[in-house]
Amino acid sequence: MARSAETSSFKFNHTMIRVKNPQVSLKFYQNILGMELISKSVFSDFTLYFLGYDHSDGKATAEERVNERFAREGILELTHNHGTEADANFKYASGNSDPGKGFGHIAISVDNVEQACERFEKLGVSFKKRPSDGEMRHIAFILDPDGYWIEIVSSNIALTSAAVDSRAEFHRRLLAKQSFPVTWEKYDPGFRLHAEEIGWWECDACIEWHPSTIVMSRKRSWIQLCEAREAEYIE
Repeated sequence: MARSAETSSFKFNHTMIRVKNPQVSLKFYQNILGMELISKSVFSDFTLYFLGYDHSDGKATAEERVNERFAREGILELTHNHGTEADANFKYASGNSDPGKGFGHIAISVDNVEQACERFEKLGVSFKKRPSDGEMRHIAFILDPDGYWIEIVSSNIALTSAAVDSRAEFHRRLLAKQSFPVTWEKYDPGFRLHAEEIGWWECDACIEWHPSTIVMSRKRSWIQLCEAREAEYIE
């Protein structure tokens, strides 16, 4: 759906989670996940920490990052209510336990999920789900110091299938369709991905089929499928 003129400048700027001990949380998000502290705002009863990734290759100054804090996307705000760190019995709800499940998780995309998880293991990070657990082998969930779930996803999604012929036919039928975006569920009930992960418009799509593993990578209006070992070279 085309965006209206009134919302054309809107961005998903940040999400906020409350943390018990900011020093522990900052160490996790900066040292484990590689975020940078963009700014810090101290008030009488609470302190706000804004973190994000620096994609300027180090060219942006600290002042520029602060000034752009509300003009960019992908910011994580940590709120520390003063005194919680001194209460041994205090704990925030992560949103993933009963009663009243609500907030689910934040997500970080990485080049290689398995390599990232190997690093997390070495650093002593707690896991909710490893890539080898369950049916969804291309994602993982780690836990931050307050128990919030963090999904680890890859921009290249690996799909393993033994039914090569049926998969090839499936993709032939998929590319023949003219209405986009589409969902895999519409054509293959056994596969689970969301429309935004596979949809495309004005499609010039190509498929490179291999008998073991295929990797899906999206760039603007097209999708390419190629071998998993070549995923790191996809642009």
